[in-house]
Order: sequence, then structure tokens, then C-alpha cells
Amino acid sequence: AKLSAVVSTSASSVGEAGSTWVRNGYYVATSNGFIGLTSASDRTALSDWQSAVSQDANTISTQPIFASATDLHMQATGGNNAFNGTGLSLAWVTTDVDGDTRGASPDRGVDEFNIPLCTTASGGSISPTSASICSGLTYNMTSTGATTGDGITYQWEVSSTGGGLGFSDVTGGTGATSTSYTTGILTPGTYYFRLRVTCTPAAVTGYSNELTLTVNPTPTASASSNSPVCVGAPINLFGTTDIGTTYSWTGPAGYAASSEDPTIPAAALTNAGVYTFTASLGTCNSAPAYTTVVVNPNPSGVTATADPIALCEGATLNLTSSLIPLGFSQNPAGTATYVDISVTGTSVGAISDDSEHAFALPSAFSLGGGSYTQAAVGNNGVLMLSTSVIATPNVGWTNGALPQVLGTGSTTFSNQPALLVHWDDITPGTGGVVSYQQIADIIYVQWTNEDHFSATGTGTVTFQIQLNTTTGQIHYLYPDVVFSGTAAQDLGGSATVGLQVSNTEFFQYSFNTQSLANNQVITYTPNTPSFSWTGPDAFTSTLQTPSIAGVTADASGVYTVTVTNATTGCFATASTATVTVSPNSSYNADTDSDTYGNAASST
Repeated sequence: AKLSAVVSTSASSVGEAGSTWVRNGYYVATSNGFIGLTSASDRTALSDWQSAVSQDANTISTQPIFASATDLHMQATGGNNAFNGTGLSLAWVTTDVDGDTRGASPDRGVDEFNIPLCTTASGGSISPTSASICSGLTYNMTSTGATTGDGITYQWEVSSTGGGLGFSDVTGGTGATSTSYTTGILTPGTYYFRLRVTCTPAAVTGYSNELTLTVNPTPTASASSNSPVCVGAPINLFGTTDIGTTYSWTGPAGYAASSEDPTIPAAALTNAGVYTFTASLGTCNSAPAYTTVVVNPNPSGVTATADPIALCEGATLNLTSSLIPLGFSQNPAGTATYVDISVTGTSVGAISDDSEHAFALPSAFSLGGGSYTQAAVGNNGVLMLSTSVIATPNVGWTNGALPQVLGTGSTTFSNQPALLVHWDDITPGTGGVVSYQQIADIIYVQWTNEDHFSATGTGTVTFQIQLNTTTGQIHYLYPDVVFSGTAAQDLGGSATVGLQVSNTEFFQYSFNTQSLANNQVITYTPNTPSFSWTGPDAFTSTLQTPSIAGVTADASGVYTVTVTNATTGCFATASTATVTVSPNSSYNADTDSDTYGNAASST
């Protein structure tokens, strides 16, 4: 549940008209807490709240230290210095909740308390006394047992030499003037930290022990591959690092490797997707680097026939290869223009968490050898196609790697195409809508202002499918795939992205990997075949069904056709049965009917 320290039903003000809010103290101790809520907008930081309501000058956001969880009197400790004597004196409020007098400089809140003046200064103790981390990180240190009280101030110091020498006040980070300090982002080196405690009334200063912090260098990493590849070809992964000495690759279908440049000897469709590379030096790991591998299928069902198999010289030999659909090629850097249809498009209906909606496509769309006129959308980011009217849609899809058996858990679809533009656990945000529209020869389907179910209220995403009814291309467009900028669900981190034409033909872009980017386009293009025949007597042809007229005996043998996907270069071959060409016989005709051939006549 979300918690807010202060709530206003107005979007831009707080309190009754004419009232003034100043010198308050707000604190919410929860990861899902907010300083304030104005109307329906969360205000994360105090500055956000102050800007929204134009009030609360000199207000603080500091955790108070109470006597106990059930006793909300303030402890007389230096941890409450921010509240001590910093309130606003009001003529009509002269005592606190206990009847104690509120003076000219009262404490914030309902309880007056006094922090005794200090007389000594001890820096306390830092533990552990030495530590090591990786560069690019921060480090938190705390001194316990430091002197508290009125008149005490704290200041963390840092040195590059230590031993009490070369110390100066820290810069950056948070908590530099408290007993707990978190550094800024650290670069490689050795640092020495200590806490300086000053008791101003007694004019004395004390120091904690020194913390020795070793910051080890962190490698950088980048990843690439020889993508795209065809089924059966090797996938070569290339990792690059500056100082890393050990390596880790992970990828689809449970892939893992520990070499810098591993190879998958024979690619399968299930090897397609995002591969992650990490380089390490000691215990310091690089930020993950990603490369997307596209595995294109080879043509399937290729046949080669010769007719007739046995023939005489001078006859005609006919060769035929099957004409087969070659599926799609996947381009992670496609080209298409985003057209916002959130207002002009037709809504599929009132959407809600996990809702599903059927509608008729504005015109037919051909895919995988079928012509589809009906569709259903799941609010969770999938478009299903159908050849018949869908009375009650039941998508039956789950967030998982491709392929999935189409129709599992569904009473509506069975082995029908699924377009998984951003299949995730999403729910409508403010102004959320799923709509469709046809402009010229393109059908648009758009999900607008979709929130993530696991982090509702932190931000929304918008994405779109375009179906080109002329070229057969499918485009996935991502104008905004960032929910909050920090969530693991951003950039497709918990989504399935891909195209499944059937139970055996699928193209996975990514699964539960932050592989998307704002304004990215993924394009699926129908492939076209080319034919190449070879055979006896140096025969070649690029026709699908060539013929050889006036064959000779040299045309005997096996003919082979190679069918190549002109877009991807992937190919498959098939061969005919052995063709036999027989020479014509020469004999003398019996022209005088004496049962003997006459040499002068032959045929």
C-alpha cells in the first residue's frame, strides 16, 4: 500500500483558503511512501510537495527519534537537533501536549524537549575498520557511540594518506554532517575516512577511528555477435572488456558460457533472443552488456521433381520445385513512423486488468498463408488473429519464452497467430485505452498509458502494432517503454516480445530482458524465395519450373534445386530421382517386304 505524510484533495493547494503552512516535519519510513499526495498525484520529495502546493517553507523531511514505538515523546538526543528550537511561535499556542511552556523558539511538533549542552566530544567507533568495494558504487559508514547533545556538530573527513594526516571535509554523498555517511560514486583508489565531532560550548573536538576503504577497478564490457544467422549455422558471440579476466554469458533456452567469445555450433530457433555478457576482475563485475541474436529459419518442405524420369533423346524434361511460404525476417532496428491514434482510433471497449476484447479488422491481413479478418487484444499486450468472428475472446497466453502451444488455456484460439508486442502484467493507467484504426493501407493497434501491475502509479508506457496490408510487414513501435525509470519492468524487463505465426514458426525478440528502447521499431518482413538449379551437362537455371528441350544422353543424372530466402540468405536443397535419357535406336527399314532390312532405308 502507498503511504503519504500529508494529503490534499486539491492539485495545487493545501489547507483552508487563507491558511499558511510552514515549519512542519514530514517523514514516511517505507519504500512505497511519499511526502504528499495532491489530488491523484504522488509527491515523492519534499521539494515536489512544496512546488505543487506553494506552501511549507522551512519544512523538513527528517526522521524523528521517539521514546519508543508506543511513546511518541521526543528523545533528548542530538539525532533530534533538526526539531529542537526550530518551530514557529504562535500566540495562541503557549503549551505543548503535556502542558510544558512553548517559548519564543519552540520545538517542532507537539512535544517540547531539551537536549543537554555538551561538555565533551568523542568521535565514536567505525566498524569495520577496513573494507573493499568496486568502483562505480557508493559506501555507507556509521560511527557508533559518538557524543550527542546540544552544541554537538558532526563532519566526516577523508584523506588519501591516513594516519591522521591529510584529512579534509568530504564532498558529495549524503549525511556528511551526521553520524552515518554515504559516499558519492567512488573511483579506484584507497581512501581513509573518519568522523570529526565538535562540542562548540566546550570548544573541544574528537575524532573516530579511521576507516580504510579500498576501491577496486570495475571492468567495462560490450557485446556483439554475427547475427543474423540461419538455422544450423554457428552463432558467434563476441565479448569485449578493458580489464576483465573472467567472463559470463547467459541467453535464451538456458544458455550459459564462461569464455569471452563462445560459439553455439548449430543455431536453432530457440537460440534467438537477447544474450547478456558480463566481465569480472576479482569480485568486481561490469555492468551487463547485451546483444540480440536473430535466428532465421531455413526454407522447409522444399521438393524437387523431374518429369518424366525416363525419356528418349530429343524429348523435353520438366523440372519442378515446390513454392512454399518462407515466413518472416526479424529486424530489431526497423523503420516505421509512429502515428498516435489514442484519440482518433476506435476503442476496443473499457479496458481493465487482464481484460480481453474482440473486434473486426478494418480490412483483411495476410499472415503465414492465411487471410485474417477478425482479431482479439489482451490488455496485457498481445494481438491474436482469427478467420472467424470471436464471440467471447479468450487469449489464453502466458508470459513465457517462445514457442508456446497456441490455444493452451484458450477456448477461442488454436494454432492461430499471436503478435506479442509487449506481453506483460500490465493494467490501465490514467487515460489508458486500447484502440485501432486503418489509415491508407496500414492497420494500427495501440495500447496507450498502460501501467505495470506490480508498481501501479509509478508511470505508464505506450506501444503500437502496425499491419501493412500491401507489403505484409508487421511493425512493433515503442514510443515509451519506461514505467518509472528505475523499475525492473522498464524496457521490456518482464515482457515477452516476438511473433508466433504457428506452433512451429516463431520469432522471439526477447523474454524478460530489458532489451527495448524508447522510439525503437521492430519490423517483421515476409520473405521471398529464389531458385537455383544445377544438374548434369553443366545445367543451371534460376526458374522455379525450368524445362530442357531436346535432351541428350548427357542430361542423365540427378538435378538439385537450392531454394534461398532472398531476405535472409537462408537456404535448403532438394534433389530429383535419377533421370535416365536413352539414345534413339537406328535400324534398316524393310521396304520390299522380304523380312530383311534394306540398307538404303533406315529410321
